[in-house]
Amino acid sequence: MSLSRLALCTRVRASILVLLVFSFAVSVPGATLAAPQTTAVGPKVAAALEAAMIRADRAVGRTGLAVAVVANDGRSWTDANGLDDRGRAMDPQAPFVIGSVTKTFTAALVMALVDEGRIQLDVPVTTYLPNVRMARGVTVRQLLTHTSGISDLYRSRKWHLHNRPSVRLSSNDVLFSIGPRWFAPGAGYAYSNTNYFLLGHVIEAVSHRSFAQELERRFTGPMGLEHTRLLTSDDALLPAAWSSGFWTSGAMQSTPLELAAWGESLFRGRALSYPSTRRMVNYNYGNRYGHGTQLFRIAGRDLPGHSGLLYSTTTLMVYLPAEKLTVVLTAKEPGIDLEAALAGRFDGPSLLDVARGLAG
Repeated sequence: MSLSRLALCTRVRASILVLLVFSFAVSVPGATLAAPQTTAVGPKVAAALEAAMIRADRAVGRTGLAVAVVANDGRSWTDANGLDDRGRAMDPQAPFVIGSVTKTFTAALVMALVDEGRIQLDVPVTTYLPNVRMARGVTVRQLLTHTSGISDLYRSRKWHLHNRPSVRLSSNDVLFSIGPRWFAPGAGYAYSNTNYFLLGHVIEAVSHRSFAQELERRFTGPMGLEHTRLLTSDDALLPAAWSSGFWTSGAMQSTPLELAAWGESLFRGRALSYPSTRRMVNYNYGNRYGHGTQLFRIAGRDLPGHSGLLYSTTTLMVYLPAEKLTVVLTAKEPGIDLEAALAGRFDGPSLLDVARGLAG
Protein backbone atom coordinates (compact mmCIF):
# COMPACT_ATOMS: atom_id res chain seq x y z
CA MET A 1 0.00 0.00 0.00
CA SER A 2 1.28 3.45 -0.86
CA LEU A 3 0.84 7.09 -0.04
CA SER A 4 -2.21 8.43 -1.77
CA ARG A 5 -4.77 11.15 -1.73
CA LEU A 6 -7.17 8.61 -0.34
CA ALA A 7 -4.55 7.23 2.03
CA LEU A 8 -6.69 4.26 2.98
CA CYS A 9 -5.24 1.97 5.62
CA THR A 10 -6.32 -1.53 6.43
CA ARG A 11 -5.85 -3.70 9.46
CA VAL A 12 -4.69 -7.27 9.21
CA ARG A 13 -3.73 -9.35 12.21
CA ALA A 14 -0.75 -11.54 11.56
CA SER A 15 1.84 -13.27 13.65
CA ILE A 16 3.56 -15.66 11.25
CA LEU A 17 6.76 -14.36 9.71
CA VAL A 18 8.07 -15.50 6.36
CA LEU A 19 11.53 -14.78 5.03
CA LEU A 20 12.11 -14.27 1.35
CA VAL A 21 15.62 -15.51 0.67
CA PHE A 22 17.74 -13.67 -1.87
CA SER A 23 21.25 -14.03 -3.15
CA PHE A 24 23.01 -11.15 -1.45
CA ALA A 25 26.26 -9.73 -2.74
CA VAL A 26 27.86 -9.71 0.72
CA SER A 27 27.78 -12.12 3.63
CA VAL A 28 29.53 -10.05 6.27
CA PRO A 29 28.52 -6.80 8.00
CA GLY A 30 29.82 -3.50 6.73
CA ALA A 31 28.95 -3.37 3.06
CA THR A 32 30.79 -0.60 1.19
CA LEU A 33 28.83 1.53 -1.25
CA ALA A 34 30.24 3.06 -4.39
CA ALA A 35 28.86 4.81 -7.45
CA PRO A 36 27.38 2.13 -9.75
CA GLN A 37 29.27 1.51 -12.98
CA THR A 38 26.62 1.11 -15.66
CA THR A 39 26.72 0.41 -19.37
CA ALA A 40 23.90 0.67 -21.87
CA VAL A 41 22.10 -2.43 -23.03
CA GLY A 42 22.46 -3.52 -26.64
CA PRO A 43 20.29 -1.91 -29.35
CA LYS A 44 18.04 -4.95 -29.82
CA VAL A 45 17.24 -5.17 -26.11
CA ALA A 46 16.73 -1.41 -25.92
CA ALA A 47 14.30 -1.53 -28.84
CA ALA A 48 12.37 -4.42 -27.23
CA LEU A 49 12.16 -2.56 -23.89
CA GLU A 50 10.98 0.62 -25.62
CA ALA A 51 8.29 -1.25 -27.55
CA ALA A 52 7.05 -2.97 -24.37
CA MET A 53 7.01 0.36 -22.52
CA ILE A 54 4.96 2.05 -25.25
CA ARG A 55 2.44 -0.83 -25.29
CA ALA A 56 2.18 -0.69 -21.50
CA ASP A 57 1.67 3.07 -21.42
CA ARG A 58 -1.11 2.86 -23.98
CA ALA A 59 -2.77 -0.04 -22.19
CA VAL A 60 -2.87 1.49 -18.69
CA GLY A 61 -4.20 4.87 -19.76
CA ARG A 62 -1.73 6.84 -21.87
CA THR A 63 -0.66 8.73 -18.78
CA GLY A 64 3.03 9.10 -19.60
CA LEU A 65 5.38 6.43 -18.33
CA ALA A 66 9.09 6.41 -17.45
CA VAL A 67 10.97 3.14 -16.89
CA ALA A 68 14.45 2.10 -15.80
CA VAL A 69 16.15 -1.28 -15.51
CA VAL A 70 19.48 -1.96 -13.77
CA ALA A 71 21.07 -5.40 -13.96
CA ASN A 72 23.58 -6.89 -11.57
CA ASP A 73 26.35 -6.81 -14.20
CA GLY A 74 26.01 -3.05 -14.66
CA ARG A 75 23.88 -2.97 -17.78
CA SER A 76 21.10 -0.41 -17.60
CA TRP A 77 18.36 1.17 -19.65
CA THR A 78 15.95 4.04 -19.13
CA ASP A 79 13.41 5.75 -21.36
CA ALA A 80 10.01 7.40 -21.26
CA ASN A 81 6.86 7.62 -23.35
CA GLY A 82 4.01 10.09 -23.46
CA LEU A 83 3.46 13.40 -21.70
CA ASP A 84 4.00 14.54 -18.14
CA ASP A 85 1.43 16.34 -15.99
CA ARG A 86 2.29 19.66 -17.70
CA GLY A 87 1.76 18.34 -21.19
CA ARG A 88 5.45 18.06 -22.03
CA ALA A 89 7.26 15.01 -23.35
CA MET A 90 8.25 12.75 -20.46
CA ASP A 91 11.97 13.03 -19.68
CA PRO A 92 13.47 9.84 -18.19
CA GLN A 93 16.34 11.89 -16.73
CA ALA A 94 14.05 14.28 -14.84
CA PRO A 95 13.55 13.84 -11.08
CA PHE A 96 10.10 12.78 -9.89
CA VAL A 97 8.39 12.38 -6.52
CA ILE A 98 8.97 8.80 -5.36
CA GLY A 99 6.28 8.82 -2.64
CA SER A 100 6.38 5.89 -0.26
CA VAL A 101 9.47 4.42 -1.92
CA THR A 102 11.07 6.99 0.41
CA LYS A 103 10.40 4.48 3.17
CA THR A 104 13.12 2.18 1.82
CA PHE A 105 15.68 4.94 2.43
CA THR A 106 14.29 5.80 5.87
CA ALA A 107 14.31 2.15 6.93
CA ALA A 108 17.82 1.65 5.56
CA LEU A 109 19.11 4.60 7.59
CA VAL A 110 17.54 3.09 10.71
CA MET A 111 19.15 -0.26 9.93
CA ALA A 112 22.55 1.36 9.38
CA LEU A 113 22.30 2.85 12.87
CA VAL A 114 21.22 -0.56 14.18
CA ASP A 115 24.35 -2.06 12.61
CA GLU A 116 26.41 0.46 14.58
CA GLY A 117 24.62 -0.33 17.85
CA ARG A 118 23.14 3.15 18.08
CA ILE A 119 19.51 2.07 17.64
CA GLN A 120 17.87 -1.04 19.06
CA LEU A 121 14.78 -2.33 17.30
CA ASP A 122 12.89 -3.64 20.30
CA VAL A 123 13.26 -0.73 22.70
CA PRO A 124 10.59 1.95 23.10
CA VAL A 125 10.66 4.81 20.62
CA THR A 126 10.62 7.14 23.64
CA THR A 127 14.19 6.00 24.36
CA TYR A 128 15.14 8.30 21.48
CA LEU A 129 12.13 10.65 21.45
CA PRO A 130 11.22 11.01 25.14
CA ASN A 131 8.75 13.86 24.59
CA VAL A 132 6.59 12.21 21.93
CA ARG A 133 3.59 10.96 23.86
CA MET A 134 1.92 9.13 20.98
CA ALA A 135 4.96 6.81 20.79
CA ARG A 136 4.68 5.58 24.36
CA GLY A 137 4.66 1.78 24.45
CA VAL A 138 5.69 1.55 20.80
CA THR A 139 9.00 0.03 19.70
CA VAL A 140 11.18 1.06 16.78
CA ARG A 141 10.43 -2.25 15.07
CA GLN A 142 6.70 -1.59 15.32
CA LEU A 143 7.16 1.72 13.50
CA LEU A 144 9.14 -0.01 10.75
CA THR A 145 6.58 -2.78 10.29
CA HIS A 146 3.40 -0.65 10.65
CA THR A 147 2.30 -2.55 13.75
CA SER A 148 2.41 0.45 16.11
CA GLY A 149 -1.31 1.23 15.94
CA ILE A 150 -0.53 4.95 15.50
CA SER A 151 -3.05 6.51 13.13
CA ASP A 152 -2.11 8.00 9.77
CA LEU A 153 -1.10 11.65 9.43
CA TYR A 154 -2.98 12.10 6.15
CA ARG A 155 -6.36 11.70 7.79
CA SER A 156 -5.74 14.44 10.33
CA ARG A 157 -4.19 16.87 7.85
CA LYS A 158 -6.31 16.16 4.77
CA TRP A 159 -8.10 19.53 4.83
CA HIS A 160 -4.84 21.47 5.11
CA LEU A 161 -3.12 19.47 2.34
CA HIS A 162 -5.92 20.11 -0.14
CA ASN A 163 -7.02 23.60 0.88
CA ARG A 164 -3.74 25.22 1.98
CA PRO A 165 -1.15 23.25 -0.02
CA SER A 166 1.35 26.12 -0.17
CA VAL A 167 1.52 26.54 3.62
CA ARG A 168 4.33 24.54 5.22
CA LEU A 169 3.52 22.23 8.13
CA SER A 170 5.83 22.00 11.14
CA SER A 171 6.48 18.71 12.90
CA ASN A 172 4.28 19.92 15.75
CA ASP A 173 1.50 20.73 13.28
CA VAL A 174 1.65 17.17 12.01
CA LEU A 175 2.14 15.25 15.24
CA PHE A 176 -0.20 17.22 17.50
CA SER A 177 -3.09 16.58 15.13
CA ILE A 178 -2.74 12.78 14.97
CA GLY A 179 -5.92 10.99 15.99
CA PRO A 180 -6.40 8.18 18.53
CA ARG A 181 -4.58 4.89 18.11
CA TRP A 182 -6.21 2.31 15.91
CA PHE A 183 -5.11 -0.55 18.18
CA ALA A 184 -2.61 -1.38 20.90
CA PRO A 185 1.04 -1.61 19.81
CA GLY A 186 1.73 -5.01 18.26
CA ALA A 187 -1.94 -6.03 18.19
CA GLY A 188 -2.45 -5.62 14.45
CA TYR A 189 -1.22 -4.10 11.21
CA ALA A 190 -2.20 -0.79 9.59
CA TYR A 191 -0.16 1.18 7.09
CA SER A 192 0.53 4.60 8.58
CA ASN A 193 2.78 7.34 7.25
CA THR A 194 3.13 8.65 10.79
CA ASN A 195 5.37 5.69 11.60
CA TYR A 196 7.99 6.79 9.09
CA PHE A 197 7.59 10.47 9.98
CA LEU A 198 8.56 9.50 13.52
CA LEU A 199 11.45 7.37 12.28
CA GLY A 200 12.84 10.47 10.57
CA HIS A 201 12.98 12.13 13.97
CA VAL A 202 14.58 9.04 15.52
CA ILE A 203 17.32 9.14 12.85
CA GLU A 204 17.99 12.82 13.50
CA ALA A 205 18.02 12.39 17.28
CA VAL A 206 20.48 9.50 17.18
CA SER A 207 22.77 10.72 14.39
CA HIS A 208 22.78 14.39 15.48
CA ARG A 209 22.44 15.29 11.80
CA SER A 210 19.49 16.23 9.64
CA PHE A 211 17.84 13.42 7.72
CA ALA A 212 19.06 14.96 4.46
CA GLN A 213 22.65 15.08 5.72
CA GLU A 214 22.57 11.49 6.96
CA LEU A 215 21.03 10.29 3.70
CA GLU A 216 23.74 11.99 1.64
CA ARG A 217 26.54 10.85 3.94
CA ARG A 218 25.60 7.19 3.99
CA PHE A 219 23.89 6.43 0.71
CA THR A 220 23.31 8.99 -2.00
CA GLY A 221 26.77 10.59 -1.76
CA PRO A 222 28.83 7.37 -1.96
CA MET A 223 26.56 6.04 -4.72
CA GLY A 224 26.71 9.24 -6.75
CA LEU A 225 22.93 9.63 -6.79
CA GLU A 226 22.96 13.33 -7.62
CA HIS A 227 19.21 13.74 -8.10
CA THR A 228 18.05 11.59 -5.17
CA ARG A 229 17.26 13.65 -2.10
CA LEU A 230 14.66 14.79 0.40
CA LEU A 231 12.40 17.52 -0.95
CA THR A 232 12.00 20.79 0.93
CA SER A 233 9.20 23.32 1.08
CA ASP A 234 11.01 25.36 -1.57
CA ASP A 235 10.96 22.61 -4.20
CA ALA A 236 8.49 22.87 -7.06
CA LEU A 237 7.84 19.12 -7.38
CA LEU A 238 5.57 19.13 -4.33
CA PRO A 239 3.54 21.86 -2.65
CA ALA A 240 5.05 22.92 0.68
CA ALA A 241 2.33 21.31 2.80
CA TRP A 242 2.87 17.95 1.09
CA SER A 243 6.66 17.92 1.28
CA SER A 244 6.71 19.01 4.93
CA GLY A 245 3.68 16.96 5.92
CA PHE A 246 4.88 13.64 4.52
CA TRP A 247 8.60 14.34 4.99
CA THR A 248 10.54 11.09 5.62
CA SER A 249 7.49 8.94 4.91
CA GLY A 250 7.18 10.02 1.28
CA ALA A 251 8.72 13.33 0.23
CA MET A 252 11.84 12.32 -1.68
CA GLN A 253 12.73 12.75 -5.34
CA SER A 254 14.83 10.62 -7.66
CA THR A 255 15.16 9.67 -11.33
CA PRO A 256 14.04 6.25 -12.58
CA LEU A 257 17.64 5.16 -13.22
CA GLU A 258 18.97 6.37 -9.86
CA LEU A 259 16.09 4.74 -8.01
CA ALA A 260 16.73 1.46 -9.83
CA ALA A 261 20.43 1.71 -8.90
CA TRP A 262 19.37 2.18 -5.27
CA GLY A 263 17.12 -0.89 -5.43
CA GLU A 264 19.90 -2.97 -6.91
CA SER A 265 22.30 -1.95 -4.11
CA LEU A 266 19.70 -2.41 -1.37
CA PHE A 267 18.34 -5.80 -2.37
CA ARG A 268 21.71 -7.18 -3.39
CA GLY A 269 23.02 -6.45 0.10
CA ARG A 270 25.45 -3.70 -0.85
CA ALA A 271 23.82 -0.90 1.15
CA LEU A 272 23.64 -2.63 4.54
CA SER A 273 25.07 -5.54 6.46
CA TYR A 274 23.79 -9.00 5.65
CA PRO A 275 21.65 -9.28 8.86
CA SER A 276 20.03 -5.89 8.27
CA THR A 277 19.28 -6.64 4.63
CA ARG A 278 17.60 -9.88 5.69
CA ARG A 279 15.51 -8.00 8.27
CA MET A 280 14.24 -5.61 5.63
CA VAL A 281 12.90 -8.54 3.59
CA ASN A 282 11.29 -10.37 6.51
CA TYR A 283 7.58 -10.19 5.67
CA ASN A 284 4.49 -10.60 7.80
CA TYR A 285 2.30 -13.30 6.35
CA GLY A 286 -0.94 -11.57 5.46
CA ASN A 287 0.18 -7.94 5.13
CA ARG A 288 3.35 -8.64 3.10
CA TYR A 289 5.26 -5.75 4.67
CA GLY A 290 8.76 -6.12 6.07
CA HIS A 291 11.03 -3.56 7.70
CA GLY A 292 10.61 -0.86 5.06
CA THR A 293 9.89 -3.01 2.00
CA GLN A 294 6.82 -4.63 0.45
CA LEU A 295 6.36 -8.05 -1.08
CA PHE A 296 4.40 -8.00 -4.34
CA ARG A 297 2.77 -10.90 -6.13
CA ILE A 298 3.37 -10.16 -9.80
CA ALA A 299 3.00 -12.64 -12.65
CA GLY A 300 2.90 -15.50 -10.17
CA ARG A 301 6.13 -14.47 -8.44
CA ASP A 302 6.98 -12.90 -5.08
CA LEU A 303 8.99 -9.76 -5.78
CA PRO A 304 10.28 -7.40 -3.09
CA GLY A 305 10.27 -3.64 -3.53
CA HIS A 306 8.02 -0.71 -2.69
CA SER A 307 5.28 1.32 -4.32
CA GLY A 308 4.57 5.01 -4.01
CA LEU A 309 1.56 7.22 -4.64
CA LEU A 310 1.78 10.85 -3.61
CA TYR A 311 0.08 13.93 -5.03
CA SER A 312 0.28 13.44 -8.82
CA THR A 313 2.85 10.65 -9.20
CA THR A 314 2.67 6.85 -9.00
CA THR A 315 5.85 4.80 -8.58
CA LEU A 316 6.81 1.14 -8.47
CA MET A 317 10.24 -0.33 -7.67
CA VAL A 318 10.65 -4.12 -7.74
CA TYR A 319 13.63 -6.43 -7.52
CA LEU A 320 13.81 -9.73 -9.40
CA PRO A 321 15.86 -12.07 -7.15
CA ALA A 322 16.42 -14.84 -9.70
CA GLU A 323 17.57 -12.44 -12.42
CA LYS A 324 19.31 -10.04 -10.00
CA LEU A 325 17.90 -6.90 -11.55
CA THR A 326 15.74 -3.96 -10.49
CA VAL A 327 12.91 -2.33 -12.44
CA VAL A 328 11.39 1.09 -11.71
CA LEU A 329 8.25 2.54 -13.31
CA THR A 330 6.76 5.95 -12.69
CA ALA A 331 3.63 7.61 -14.08
CA LYS A 332 2.73 11.28 -13.77
CA GLU A 333 -0.79 10.54 -12.66
CA PRO A 334 -2.11 9.16 -9.35
CA GLY A 335 -3.50 5.67 -9.06
CA ILE A 336 -2.03 4.09 -12.20
CA ASP A 337 -1.75 0.29 -12.09
CA LEU A 338 1.99 -0.03 -12.56
CA GLU A 339 1.98 -3.73 -11.65
CA ALA A 340 -0.20 -4.29 -14.73
CA ALA A 341 2.08 -2.03 -16.77
CA LEU A 342 5.06 -4.16 -15.73
CA ALA A 343 3.60 -7.62 -16.19
CA GLY A 344 0.84 -7.18 -18.78
CA ARG A 345 1.38 -8.70 -22.21
CA PHE A 346 -0.33 -6.15 -24.42
CA ASP A 347 -0.10 -7.75 -27.87
CA GLY A 348 3.53 -8.58 -27.24
CA PRO A 349 6.09 -9.41 -24.53
CA SER A 350 5.66 -7.53 -21.26
CA LEU A 351 8.24 -5.19 -19.76
CA LEU A 352 8.89 -7.93 -17.23
CA ASP A 353 9.44 -10.51 -19.97
CA VAL A 354 11.97 -8.33 -21.79
CA ALA A 355 13.74 -7.19 -18.62
CA ARG A 356 14.22 -10.78 -17.53
CA GLY A 357 16.25 -11.28 -20.69
CA LEU A 358 18.99 -9.14 -19.10
CA ALA A 359 19.72 -11.84 -16.52
CA GLY A 360 23.35 -12.86 -16.80
